[in-house]
Amino acid sequence: MARPKSGAPTKLHLNLTVTEQTKAELTYIAAANHQSISELIAEFASREARKTAKRTGTTMPDTEQLTLL
Repeated sequence: MARPKSGAPTKLHLNLTVTEQTKAELTYIAAANHQSISELIAEFASREARKTAKRTGTTMPDTEQLTLL
């Protein structure tokens, strides 16, 4: 019998090009906080999206309606 599908959000791959220093900094922060680099980036993106929405007086877009580039 097949396993039930998880309710977790689907994950997409995103390739980023960063400097060696930035990679080292992300690795350091991730290790210090017991998180993955992906989790750090997700946290940062959420925080910045909320700040931008508050600053511009708009609502955050529904991720279901965003188009992928």
